[in-house]
Amino acid sequence: MSVPTRFPEHGSEEDWRESADQLNTVAHRLKAEFVRNDDLIELMLTSAIAREPILILGPPGAARSSLITRFVSLCGIPSYFPYMLTRFTEPEEIFGPLDLRSLEYLRQHRGPMQEADVVFLDEVFRGSSAILNVLMDLVRQPRILTVGAAQELPPDLELITFCDQFVVRFWSGNVADEERGLRRQFESTDDGVPITTPKALVRLNKALKEVRLNGILEYYKQIVTRAHAGGLRISDRRIVKSLQFVKAAALLRRSDEDDSHQLTLDARPR
Repeated sequence: MSVPTRFPEHGSEEDWRESADQLNTVAHRLKAEFVRNDDLIELMLTSAIAREPILILGPPGAARSSLITRFVSLCGIPSYFPYMLTRFTEPEEIFGPLDLRSLEYLRQHRGPMQEADVVFLDEVFRGSSAILNVLMDLVRQPRILTVGAAQELPPDLELITFCDQFVVRFWSGNVADEERGLRRQFESTDDGVPITTPKALVRLNKALKEVRLNGILEYYKQIVTRAHAGGLRISDRRIVKSLQFVKAAALLRRSDEDDSHQLTLDARPR
C-alpha cells in the first residue's frame, strides 16, 4: 500500500500529515479516557475519514454514546444528532416536519438528522418500517460520522438490506467497574479544547482517492474468498466499501508500507 507525498487538489504532504497527527492525538486521548475500547476508537476514526456508516453491537451501558459525544467535542464538530429509536418513534422527530402542501417529509433538505455532521442512532433496528425505509437513504448520506447501535443483529430477514448499509460491524462489551472508575478519572481532567477540526477530516477524506492499495489487494481477495468458503455472508457492497476503511487506516498511520498482515475482515453467518 502506498500513500503519495503530495495531493495537488487537497494540500501538501505536510497538510495531510498534520491532519493525521491531530486525529491520532484524538485517538490517544479517547483511548486514555475509554479504556479497553482501542479497536472501536480506531474504527470510529477510520470511519470518520472514509465517511462510511458503522454498526456497533453489544449490551447497553457500554458508554458508546459518551464515546461519540467526546469524539464530537475533541474534533470541534458543530452539529451532533443522537437519538434512541423505539417502535413509537415518530418520523418528524428524526426527519423534520411534514410539508402540508406536498404531504411529504422535508427530509431531503431539512431535519435534525439531515443537518447533522455526526449521527448516532441507538437501538437502530427498533424503528417502524416507515422510518427504516427512509433511514436507508439517510444513513448513506455523506457526513463526518454515522453510527448505529443495537444489542444484536436483527433476526428479521426484511431488515438485512437495511443492516447492510452499515459497512463495518463491531462488537463492543462492557468494561469492569475498576476500569470504569479509571475512565471517570481521566474525564475529569478535560480542558474542553478541540484537538482537531472538521476541515482536517475533510482533507483526509478527499485524500483517500490518491491512496494506492498495491500488494494488499490480492491479500484482501484471499480473505474474502476464505470468508465465503466458511459460510460467512458478505455482500458485494460491503466488500467494495470496506476498502475505504483500509485506505483510511493507511492515512491515519501515515503509512507507505504494505500492511497486509494487519488486514482482517469480519462478517456474520447468515
